[in-house]
Amino acid sequence: MVIDPLYGFRRLDPLPDENFLESFYAHKYYDSLVGRAPDLQRQQSGGPEAQRDERWLTHTLWGDIVDTLDRCLPARKNRLDYGSGLGNFARYMRSGLWEVMGIEPASWTMNVQAGVPIFRNLADLPEGKFRVSTLLNVF
Repeated sequence: MVIDPLYGFRRLDPLPDENFLESFYAHKYYDSLVGRAPDLQRQQSGGPEAQRDERWLTHTLWGDIVDTLDRCLPARKNRLDYGSGLGNFARYMRSGLWEVMGIEPASWTMNVQAGVPIFRNLADLPEGKFRVSTLLNVF
């Protein structure tokens, strides 16, 4: 790790290349979460527990984010959710009439993100600017 000379945050050095990231997300990421991310496992499996988790997030974290964004950017346009995971937060934002897209490099999540355009990386996004980017649980 190094301290970024321009922004002052800590980051990996060297940064992993695209091939490493593809392999990591395809073969190791999900396995590394087993037993350590029960909330993700509940969300992926669906059912009453997943619905309870999503209701809680809607009334706490997600609701707070929406309230803040509505105060700052009432237009609800051009929003990017970076690290979309299963797409739950992006779908929640879309249900509130936000124009939203997501980025998620983990290909195993792609089959559950219905209703929201999710891209593998920044290079795949359509041209244009985003007024808001969220990064929830992104390392």
